Order: sequence, then structure tokens, then C-alpha cells
Amino acid sequence: MSIEAVLNIWKNTPRIFKNIKYWNVTSPKEGIYKPFPESIHPALTQGLYSLGIRNLYLHQFLAWRYIAHGKNVGLVTDTASGKSLCYNLPILNDILYSKNISALYLFPTKALARDQLEKIDQINHMLKNNCLISIKTGAYDGDTSRHTRKQLRENSDIIISNPDMLHYGILPFHPQWKNFMSRLRYVVIDESHIYRGVFGSHMSNIIRRLKRVAKFYGTSIQFILTSATIGNPKEFFTKLIGSPVEIITNDGSPKNSRNFIIYNPPLKHEFLRIRESIKNESLRLSRILYQSGIQTIIFTRSRRFAEILLKEHKERYSGSISDSSIYRSGLLPSERRQIEKGLREKKINIVFSTNALELGIDIGDLSAVIIAGYPGTIASVLQMSGRAGRGKDTSMAVLVVGSSPLEQYISRNPDFIVNNSPENALINPNNLSILVHHLECALTELPFRDNEHFGDLSPEQLNTLLNYFVGNRLAIHRDNKYYWIGKNQPTSKISLRSASQNKYLLQIFKNNQNIVIGEIDEDSAFLFVHPGAIYLQGGNQYLVESLDSVEKVAYLRKSNAGYYTIPKVETSVQLISMIDSSDEIGCIKTLGDIMINNQVVGYKKVLWEGGQTIGDLDLEMPKNEYQTKGYWISISKRIEEELNDDGLWINSPINYGPNWNKQKLLALKRDNYTCQVCGKGHDGEIRLHVHHKVPFRSFLSYLEANKLKNLVTLCPVCHRRAESSVRIRSGLAGITHALRNLAPIFLMCDYQDIEAKVITNSDIGNQRPTIIFYERVPGGIGFSQRLYDLHQTILVNGYRLINTCGCNDGCPSCVGPGGEFGSGGKKEALAILAKMISESELN
Repeated sequence: MSIEAVLNIWKNTPRIFKNIKYWNVTSPKEGIYKPFPESIHPALTQGLYSLGIRNLYLHQFLAWRYIAHGKNVGLVTDTASGKSLCYNLPILNDILYSKNISALYLFPTKALARDQLEKIDQINHMLKNNCLISIKTGAYDGDTSRHTRKQLRENSDIIISNPDMLHYGILPFHPQWKNFMSRLRYVVIDESHIYRGVFGSHMSNIIRRLKRVAKFYGTSIQFILTSATIGNPKEFFTKLIGSPVEIITNDGSPKNSRNFIIYNPPLKHEFLRIRESIKNESLRLSRILYQSGIQTIIFTRSRRFAEILLKEHKERYSGSISDSSIYRSGLLPSERRQIEKGLREKKINIVFSTNALELGIDIGDLSAVIIAGYPGTIASVLQMSGRAGRGKDTSMAVLVVGSSPLEQYISRNPDFIVNNSPENALINPNNLSILVHHLECALTELPFRDNEHFGDLSPEQLNTLLNYFVGNRLAIHRDNKYYWIGKNQPTSKISLRSASQNKYLLQIFKNNQNIVIGEIDEDSAFLFVHPGAIYLQGGNQYLVESLDSVEKVAYLRKSNAGYYTIPKVETSVQLISMIDSSDEIGCIKTLGDIMINNQVVGYKKVLWEGGQTIGDLDLEMPKNEYQTKGYWISISKRIEEELNDDGLWINSPINYGPNWNKQKLLALKRDNYTCQVCGKGHDGEIRLHVHHKVPFRSFLSYLEANKLKNLVTLCPVCHRRAESSVRIRSGLAGITHALRNLAPIFLMCDYQDIEAKVITNSDIGNQRPTIIFYERVPGGIGFSQRLYDLHQTILVNGYRLINTCGCNDGCPSCVGPGGEFGSGGKKEALAILAKMISESELN
């Protein structure tokens, strides 16, 4: 059955069609072709002809021209547009004409690097057969044998590697690379959009170090970068490599007809706004594709999810079926290559994959993609969708969204994801906790001169940091140079994907010995491997028995618990300094340096099936303190007064449980029948109230809610004010929930990269109710600045998200599960936001 036939069945199946919220069909597009440049080597021309290539696409021709003029080039074109030829052709051409040139190709994964090596070898094979010319290439990574490494260092024209190997295995040993480095002309950085946030900040410093080493050997590097669609390619690429970049976005490759669908699972509980699971709906959509023999990838957000989908798929089709597979990290290289080959040869019909297959590994011409849950960025949606439709036939991609505010926003605002890419890739190479460690590495590689730069650091700034090393006896300053004298090799201390360098080992006791099964950075250890936590790895559950913060070891044991754990964290925020501030409509927005103090004070046990909380335990973990950047919104007094005047609180009757009268009398007696705010007592005319400090609705049982420590005596006036404050806090919590979920779509960051909280009475907000967003990376990457700049845009989109939700008074798809205290919050959130948005935007 064809794709067109499957789509027609979906159109005529009400259970499916009514849940399709967006369906776009792009028409086929002819390619824009250019002839081979006159300066191309005849051997290359013959090789391309042998591969069936007779012309260049427009963007390939433009890349040739820019590279020939010595420019750094950044290519931002569609998937399957032939970006690899954009760099292979000019680099191979230069090597053929001059043997005094070498090139370094960097790929984010070993699998992608090996795939690209095969493409170069294919061209190289043609050159050897047609012209008896051979270009020496090889992959230099963790799988390369010691003997092969030596040969590659001494003889290669093109080395294919990754940032980790460049950091750990090449730069620290550059004298062994003298022959290669003295000829190094080109560096290719493929899939450059991967290098954002912390990873990108590390990568930028690695490039700074590489440029220093290349300069030492008398060479100047020309960079060629490729990327998926991002919002700020010129700014991002320039910052990543520390040099100007020419951007090419004119995609000249032909396109087939493509269907892009956004599918919103149906509601199974109208009042609670709970939808059918992404898992069930993804399998439902894949069923007819699989039965029709249409090759399909189902992308998932985790290894565990991929494993579950494969398991249920095989159970449906009688167990061990050979044409279904999984593709994820943790597989052996031979297993990955076997799956890739099976896809190319059409022996595998359906594959369940993490984002490991998002990148441009050659898996042939697939027809269908299902994205099971929003992957985090528009760029990833475009990349994953582009894995289908590489041939000439019609293709389709379906994004199945979940119940989160961000995913429901996408469902209701498909143009936001389809017609633009607002995400900006952000990095901060000068983040102090990252920069210092790379300066240590650079110092071990080559001494620093007094007047030297490092990236955009001035000599004065650089010398300040180098003198810090001198003061700590890690370096000496002699003859206008700084030399490393530290005993340890600093490269081993750096984790390229984390700003935190301290690691905790994860150990289990097996066969009478402790076995290390992994590691976790210190910032995450207290959250995810505290005593009592359930830790997931490789599809297995482990119960954390203890955490040794001195030896930095977590001791785990296998577990079959039917629950998972969620840490409860108390966070305090302290202002260090204000960077910028501005009066806005109904509020003040501020950007500043802040100190975050986190402490895990307990955790909840939540059932895998059903999601009910079955335990709420106290815990006291060490505090985690770090400095970062934040953006916060302080609500004006006028808004608070207007909300109070509007009476935005709920007075619906609540059944407080059978012990309420007894507990109420005990609270009145304890408080001497006196309002604990204004001091008014019971005088026969004033009827005193007993108020729940934390609202009754937020507790699982009346026994917990009615404990004396949660009760306070108030007069009617103070009680009304307290209830109003709860509703305002609930509205602020709802706004915080919505905006925090929306923020990643503007920042091109992971949901976990930022945090947000409501502060009702703090110095940071001048004693005003405040919503603060802060970065979970020490020193900050730039997310706060971006949010500060997009203040009005984010508020407007937050208002639209909440306002268009179909719930009555708050749900997980807008303001969270009933606001801060489980008592609504939608009405208040909209009222607050409406007072902070310009009238033109509101309408």
C-alpha cells in the first residue's frame, strides 16, 4: 500500500482524523543546478560522473565559491540536501592539487563519523579506479586501534573524529600530530546545531585551543559548518569558532511531496483534561504503516520509551519479528551498523529510535516518520521529519503531542513550529566554570605569552586568569610567558556535556564485589540518587541505598519497585548584582546575577501505573549552592490591588473531614481566640475563622491538611486577605508553569536547563510578588538574557496558551495541575497576564 493510500484511510477514519490538528502538504520542487566549476580536478569530475552526479545544487556551488575565496562557511539547508558534498568537493580538490593540505572532520557521534567516512571512501574508490589517485583517510576515535592511530597521525590527509577525541586524544598530544597539524587547512564541523548550551560552550573553547595549536605549527584554519535550521546561524557560528562566517541558506536541492501532520491524542477525561498516551496513539498510527509494508521510524524521547514501544509492537505481532528493531545509544557499533544496513536494504520495516537517528546517518529512502512526543526543539522536529522523503516518492511525518503546556501550545498554534524557527542556539564560551578548565588544558598544550588573546578575551583578562593559576601553584610566570606546572592532566577533569566537573560513581554489589555501572554529575546526584530514590539505567530499576558525599559514591541495588521517585527541593534565591532593569506594563523586568541555594528535603513515591502518590517522605541532603544568572518579573502593586478588588478567589464549600470541628477548636484555643495577624480577639461581634496555611485541596488526606501546624486563627478581614493572596499566588504559579514550559521553544534548550519559581515576598523583587527564571548552569549560558529580551513575546504567548486551553480552572496543559496549591489558577493567571500585555497584543 502506498503512502497516499494510508493517508486516505486516516482521512476516512473518524477516530484518527478528528485528532489531526494540522496537515500540511508541500508540493514537489525542482532543483536549482549549476555546472561543475572550471577549477575542479579532472579526477574528481570523473569520480562524480561514476556516482551519477552531473551537476551541483545551487548551495553546493555557492559553498565552492566561498571556500575558494578563503571564507569560513556555514550551511543551513534542508536534510538530504547534499551538504556533505559542499565540503568534500573543495577539500578533496585542494588535496589533489596540493599534497601539503590536511583536513579534520568533526562529527558529534561516532556512528555519524563512520557513515561519512564511507561516503568519502566511495569517492576515493572512484578516484583510485579511474585515475590511480588515492587520498588517505581514516576515523580517529575510541574504536581505533593503537597501531592504526599511529599510521593516521603520520600519513592521513583527512582525519574523521569527534569533539571528545579532539579534546582528550589529539590536542594534549599535538607534538605527535606535527605532520598533520603543520598541513591543517580545513576543519569541518558537521551538525553544528548540536553544539549549543553547555556542550557548545565547551566546544567553542576546544576550537580556541585547536586554533592556538594550529598557529604554533604555522597554519591558519578555514572552517566549514553545517547545521539544521536555527534562528541565529551567523551569530551562533561566529561565536562558536571565534571568526566571521558566510552563511548559505539557498537550498538548491529538489524536494518531493511531503505531508506534515500534528496529531493531538483524544481526551479520555474531559474535566481533568487527561489525554490518551503518546505511546498508545503512536502505536495506533504505526499499525497500518507496518501492515502496509511502509518503512517507518518512530522517534522517542528516551531509551526506555523506545524499548517499551518495541516490546508492545512485538507482542502485537507474535513475539520476535525480525523486521522490527531499536536504535539507541548503548548498542555496539556492529549492532548499529547492522541496523543501518537493514534499513538501507529494506530488511527492517520499522525502527524505534531515540534522537540517535536524527542526524544524517545514511539509512536509505524511508517513507514515514512518527515523532512520539515533541523532541525539545523545532530544529529536531525538522531533522526528524527530514529522515523521511529522501527519495522521489511522497512521504509523511507525524508529530504526536502530549499533554504538556508546550505540546498543547504547538497543537493549537501549528504555524509557530511550521513557518518559522524562533530558536536561537546560545553558548557562552566565557562561562567561568567552563573557561577556567579549558585554559588549564591550553596551558598544558602550549605556554601563554603575556600579550596573547584567547578567543575574545583581551590580554588583560587572560593574564588575570593565568595569574590565578600562578597564585595556586598550577603555573609559573617566567620570561614573559606562563607555563603549566600542575601535577595532573586537566583534560580528564572536564565533562564536555556538563558545567560541573565533580562526578559521583554509581555502584552495585554483584558477585561479591562493587561494580561501577555509571556516573552522574554532582549537581544531579542529590536530585536523582539520594537515599531511597529509584534510578533508571539501561531499562533497569535501581534503589539507592546510600549516597556517600565524601567518597562521591552512590550505592544501588536492583529493584522491581512499581513506583518512581520525585525529589522535593527547597530553593532560596539571593541577589548578587543587577545587570539591567526596565519598567514594563504592570511590572518591572530585571536581569541579574543571583545565588541559588538548593536543598533536597524529601521525595515522593509515584506509581508507574496511574500516577498516584503512594508516599511522601522527608529527607535532608547537603545544600547545593551556585552562582548563575536570572530574569525575573516583579508584579506591580496596582495589579495586586486590582485583583484583590476583583475578588479573585473561590468560596465553594469544602468538606474538611470528620475531625475538622475538633481541630478547629484546638487551633482557636492554642491561639488564645485571637487573630494571629491583626491581634483582634473574639468580642461577641467578630467571628474568628481558622485558616489552612497550605490550602486543603493540596493534601491527599484530611488528616494531613487539618494538622495543627497547618492551621491559624484569623479574623474575617485577614482571612479574606489571606485567601486572596493564595489565589494570586496560585495565578502566579500558573503563569510560571506555562512560561517555563514555553521557554525552551525560544531558547533551543532542554527543559532541564532552566528553572522557575514564585517568590511572594523577597528582596530580589523589592518585596513584590515575583516570578524568577534562572539557569541551572553555574555562571549562565545566556538563556536569561534571551528571556529578558523576549519579555513581551513570552508573556503574549503564555496568555494565548492558557486562554485557548479548553479546561475550566487549570489543568496540566496550561497552568499545571490546579495551580500552586491544587485550587485552580487559570482565571487568576489570565487576569495577571492581561494586565502586563499591551492592548494591541492582547487583541
